[in-house]
Amino acid sequence: MYENGLFYGRSSLGDRTLCLTFDDGPGRTDSPQPAPGPRTVEIAQYLHKLGIRATFFVVGKFACELPEIMRETQELGHLIGNHTYDHFDLVDYASENGDVISQIARTDSLIRSYVDGPVIFFRPPYGKWDSSIAGALNADPEVSADHVGPIAWDIDCRDWKCWQEGHSPDQCADSCIRRIEESGRRGIILMHDCTADIEALKLANRTFELIQHLVPELLDRGYRFVRLDEIPGIVA
Repeated sequence: MYENGLFYGRSSLGDRTLCLTFDDGPGRTDSPQPAPGPRTVEIAQYLHKLGIRATFFVVGKFACELPEIMRETQELGHLIGNHTYDHFDLVDYASENGDVISQIARTDSLIRSYVDGPVIFFRPPYGKWDSSIAGALNADPEVSADHVGPIAWDIDCRDWKCWQEGHSPDQCADSCIRRIEESGRRGIILMHDCTADIEALKLANRTFELIQHLVPELLDRGYRFVRLDEIPGIVA
């Protein structure tokens, strides 16, 4: 079932507790490391080695081409979620008579076998949402039963902006740490393992390098990480 408003994690997480989420994948590049480009598998492998389980909200138009990435990501202990098929702004899309139900259902069909448990978590592109979207989706059992959403975020690392402006991964990590500290040292973090809409940003993606700076520093500062389905507010 979908709520009328966005779900944020901060209020039900303890001090120095974070949930890592990645949007817009899956993606890969054939360029050797550490060249820029989407690196979903490398991110999943790196976090797994550190004992951290993250959540990847995938876009259907990419998922249909890269099922092997979803399989490996899931096998490494991470959670796969639904981020629509085409990454449209659902509010605008619905206002133009777009089929929002199909956006969810098509991606469900691609990811369901890679989802741990019966629940599919949903995040709307750009965090755009209103009660009319919730009502339309809840009226259709196919895309509302065993669904939880819409999942938002408490801390936006703005990694895409870093790559757009030519910042280095360590500069982006420092900026993200400041946001975490200023936001109460808890919550759901948004990053991007790929880019759904702008090819230049997709090719410039350096989030794999970003987390190699960010996560060890957070661990040194005493932070712990939970998967999305371990957040008390979601479990409740």
